[in-house]
Amino acid sequence: MNEAADTIHIGSASGMLFAFVFFLAFSLTIGYVVYSLLARPETRRAEFIRMGAVSRRASLVIAGSLSGGLFVLICWTMFTGFHRIDVEGEQLRLHYLIPPRTAIIRRDELTLLEKKFAYRMVWRLSVSTLGGETYESQTGSVASIEAARLRLAQLAAE
Repeated sequence: MNEAADTIHIGSASGMLFAFVFFLAFSLTIGYVVYSLLARPETRRAEFIRMGAVSRRASLVIAGSLSGGLFVLICWTMFTGFHRIDVEGEQLRLHYLIPPRTAIIRRDELTLLEKKFAYRMVWRLSVSTLGGETYESQTGSVASIEAARLRLAQLAAE
């Protein structure tokens, strides 16, 4: 097998980077808006101005917690799961981004490869083994998940 055939990618690296930067900017914008509304009463609607300002330190803590929590939640839902499978002889190495780790399974242990609906228009690849373990990929388009599933099924049959 050549190197291209030995690696199966779920989604694209540039797409993951774009999503990461986009959601980081989105979270920081939400944090900035919350900070502005808390620390500067003049930015609020007229009926809420009389509530007064929150200290800058407390506003920063609240906005930072909200922004950081939102970003972590988005990353956790989008980037958990393996994003790449390296085939090395009889071993499959499943590479994860969050938390960073590698799971190793043997090709002959594969029992079920299925495409699972995640939410909206994204799917996950689910890999089940003889030992009862299930590994799920990152979310991806139906086309990329199906292509990865078919390629993995082909490799398992070899």
